[in-house]
Amino acid sequence: MGVKVTVGPPVLTINKSSTFLVTDLNGEIDARDSLGLFSADTRFLSGYTLWVNGQRWERISSACTSHDAVRICLTNPAVTTYTGDSAIDPDTLALSVYRVLDGGLHETLFLTNYGLRAADVVLEIELRSDFADLFEVRSDRLHHRANIVTEWRPDVPELVTRYQRADYCCAIRYQVSGADVHPSYANGRLVFPIHLRPGTSWCACGHIVLEFGGLVLQPRCWPVQGEDETAELRERWIGQCTRIGSPVADLNSAYSQSIEDMAALRLFEHDLAEDVWVPAAGVPWYVTLFGRDSLIAALQNMPMHGRFAEGTLRTLAAHQARERDDWRDAQPGKIVHEVRHGELAHFGEVPHTSYYGTSPKWASSPWRTSCTILPG
Repeated sequence: MGVKVTVGPPVLTINKSSTFLVTDLNGEIDARDSLGLFSADTRFLSGYTLWVNGQRWERISSACTSHDAVRICLTNPAVTTYTGDSAIDPDTLALSVYRVLDGGLHETLFLTNYGLRAADVVLEIELRSDFADLFEVRSDRLHHRANIVTEWRPDVPELVTRYQRADYCCAIRYQVSGADVHPSYANGRLVFPIHLRPGTSWCACGHIVLEFGGLVLQPRCWPVQGEDETAELRERWIGQCTRIGSPVADLNSAYSQSIEDMAALRLFEHDLAEDVWVPAAGVPWYVTLFGRDSLIAALQNMPMHGRFAEGTLRTLAAHQARERDDWRDAQPGKIVHEVRHGELAHFGEVPHTSYYGTSPKWASSPWRTSCTILPG
């Protein structure tokens, strides 16, 4: 008997607390795919494409440098200048994109001309926001939201897109800073006209701010300036974990990486103390409070940190069911299965404000590993 193992398409995934970003290997987001920038179970960014003089960039390399940071290196195909009077040879320009997820998302763009002639470049960033609920994205049952409004504020400059339905409101802001030329906005794209002499570079930063439920997730500047409380809490917890030593280097490395991976799942908004916290169930679809997954993870991590289970037990106790509710499969004393915060949960269209049953109809995911048992 053989086992066929299939995996989803290659993606770049970074996360910090309950916010995560999933892109293709070019660092871009196709609005037709299950990619995007998510927080509070809402997709704030559903489309992101980079253009050079009307054409797509080509990837050189890309990789996640940590659980919350990624670097993408791109180069140009053969293009004409935006003035139309000359051509730019392929592989002449290099665009490096650095992203750090902390609160909101910060990205830095470095554009360098390695050619022997000056280059007139139009760098465009195409952005789309559909504010889809996570359950819609996972089930591929998206519906168009009519009351989404985009506003360009050239004096800041920033692009603001908002969505509101009754008392549910969220927004995303793309703020440009550090650029020597102010961008314009047209046809859904931020447009940067850039003149680069040979051997020179251009730089700009994009701050992506997320707003929902009265909260504002503001990204930190990169390189990080000042104190980073969440990083300090993470490093402190890692430093307190059980240490092991063996003559097998692979074992030591695997153990250290496992501790790092657990720390990356920390839901900082549920912290009860600096070493009393609860993990998410997994990235990307399960970055929220799960009863079963958190309990199993806490039990398995008891030898690594004695107080690790305390955060999970205390948090789940606070969500323990106190009455019968058939819509949410709740019964007195039952431990919560899953807690969600998106639009569908807000309006009671799914029972996951605190859900106590199981949800097989939402269990499928285009990124889950699947195994098929083949005869023979």
